[in-house]
Amino acid sequence: MLTYFQRSLQKLLDKYPQYKAEKSLYEALNELLGKARKEDEDYECKTESIGSIVANNIPNLFEEKENTQAILTGFKEFDSRFGGLSKGEFTIIAGRPAMGKSLLMVNLALNMLQLDYSVAYFSFDLNKTHLLTRFLACKSDVESSKILQNKLSNIEKELVENAAVELSSKKLFICDTVVYKIEAMEEECRRLVKEQKVAVIFIDYLQMIDNLINIGSYYNRDREIGRISSKFKKLAMELNIAIICSSQLNRSVESRGGEKKPYLHDLRDSGNIEQDADKVIFMYRPDYYGLTHDYEGNETKNLVELIIAKNRNGCIGSINLLRTDKFTKFVDYEYYLDERTIEITKDRLSDFDFF
Repeated sequence: MLTYFQRSLQKLLDKYPQYKAEKSLYEALNELLGKARKEDEDYECKTESIGSIVANNIPNLFEEKENTQAILTGFKEFDSRFGGLSKGEFTIIAGRPAMGKSLLMVNLALNMLQLDYSVAYFSFDLNKTHLLTRFLACKSDVESSKILQNKLSNIEKELVENAAVELSSKKLFICDTVVYKIEAMEEECRRLVKEQKVAVIFIDYLQMIDNLINIGSYYNRDREIGRISSKFKKLAMELNIAIICSSQLNRSVESRGGEKKPYLHDLRDSGNIEQDADKVIFMYRPDYYGLTHDYEGNETKNLVELIIAKNRNGCIGSINLLRTDKFTKFVDYEYYLDERTIEITKDRLSDFDFF
C-alpha cells in the first residue's frame, strides 16, 4: 500500500514540480489533492431527470440535419445498410490469419482520410515503413512488394509518388511503438483528439497489446484482454470518437465442418470483447477454405464476406467485398459487378455491325 501511495504521490509531484521546493509536504499534499479533486469533477456520477433529457434532445432528433455522429466507411453497401460506423462506438474487426484484416483496416483508414476525417493508426503488427507501403499500395493500386523492393516501372513510380504527395496532405498519425501499458495509449489518444481533432482511431491488433495482469500468482489472459477492450469502449464514449480494433479468432474455426464461418464465441481470449464491442465484424473468405462457388453458382475468387454479427445500434447481416487481383485494396462487390457488366456488354456489342 505504501509503495502504491508513494508512486501516486510521485506522479502528482512530477505533474506539479513547483510544490517540491516551495511548499511543505503537508501543504503540497493538500493543494495537490485539491487539484486532483477538481480534475475529477468531470467524472462524478450525476443523474438527470427524464424531463430534462427529453427537453434537451427531442428538438434535435426532429431537426433535418446531417448526422454528425456517423462515420462513413467509403464502402457504399455497408454505409447504406448499416449506417457506417459511429462516434462513441467501439468496433471489432475479427478473422483468422490470411483473411485480410490489416488490409481492410488500411483500406478503411484511407477511405476515411479521403472523406476528410482525421485518423490515428496504432500498428503493433507492422512497422511504419511497411504500414506506409500498405497505404501507398492501396492508394496507387501498385503492389506493395514492388514498392518495398523498388521494382517499379516509370508509370508505377509516378503513381506511387502522386499517392505519397496526396497522403502527406492528410491528417494521419501513426504509432508503431510497442505499448506495454494501455494507460499510455489512452493518454496519447486524448492528446490526439484534443490537439489534432482525431475522429477515428485504428488499433491493429488487440492481442498484440502487452498489458499483463497478474491475478494472484498466475497470469490471466482473459482478464487482461477483457480489461483492455473495456477501456477502449469507455475511451470511445469519453472522447466521442470511433475506435476500430482488429482481433484474432480461435483456432476452433479451422476444425469446424462445413463452411467454417465464424461466430461470436470464436473471439479469441475473452468473452468481454463481445460484450464491450458495439459492432463485431467478421471477415470470411470462402475461397480460402476451397469453396470456389457460392450457392448461386458465382465464383468466390477474391471474395470477402463481411459478417456483421453484432450491431448494438442497428441491424445485423452481411455484405460482400472483392479484393483486387493486386491485393492492394477492397472494392464494393456491386461496383465490381456493374463494371463487369459494362465490359461484357461492350465485348458483345463489338460483335455486331451498326450502320
